[in-house]
Amino acid sequence: MKFNLFNSLIAILLFTSFGGCKKSESVSSGNGGIRYQAEEYTNLTEDAVFYEGRIYVDNVDLYEDMIGSVLTNALASTINGNDERISDVTLSNFEFSLVQFDIFPSEADSMIYHLESAKLVMANKVFAEQKVEVAPMIVVDGINGKVIFAPITDDLLEWIESNRPDQMYFEYKLRNFTKATGPLNVKYEILTSFDYSYESSEDK
Repeated sequence: MKFNLFNSLIAILLFTSFGGCKKSESVSSGNGGIRYQAEEYTNLTEDAVFYEGRIYVDNVDLYEDMIGSVLTNALASTINGNDERISDVTLSNFEFSLVQFDIFPSEADSMIYHLESAKLVMANKVFAEQKVEVAPMIVVDGINGKVIFAPITDDLLEWIESNRPDQMYFEYKLRNFTKATGPLNVKYEILTSFDYSYESSEDK
C-alpha cells in the first residue's frame, strides 16, 4: 500500500496551515499503520544466484507513506460539519509489528531444509550505504504455513526521518541449493505501526 497523493496532500496541508480563518486549535492524536503485502508468490530457487537472493518490497516510501496516511485520515474528517485544518504532524513509537512470509504447507519441509537464513533490510536507493537490518528470520513454521521474522526493538523513527528509506528488501540464503527438487514459494507481508499527533482547527 502506498499513498501516491503525498505531494498534493502536503500542498493542502501547507495551504490550510497558513490560510483561512481558524477557530480554537486543539491537538488530535491517534495510531496508524502501513501494510506492504505481495500480490503474488516468488520462487526462491528462481531468484537465487550462488545460493543467495533478494526480494524487493513493492512501492516503498516509508516516511511519506506514514505522513500520507495521517493526512488522508485527518483531511477526511470534519469539526462541527466544517473541514478540519491540520499542521505540525508528529510521529512517534514506530515499530515493525509483523514481518513474515506466507508459504504453501506442501512445501514446508523443503523450506525448512533449504532456507538457511533471511532478513528484511530497509535502505535508501541513492545512498546505498544508508541501510539497516530490521528483522532477521527466526523459524519456518510449517504447521501454519509461515516463515517468521523477529523485528528489532530499536527505535528506528529518527533514522527513518533522517534517511527517508525508499527501499525494503529481503535477503536470503539457501543451503543444498542444487538439490532442490521443487519450488520454494513465498509471499511477504509487512505491517508497521506508529502513533501520531497534529494541531487541529476548524475551518470556518
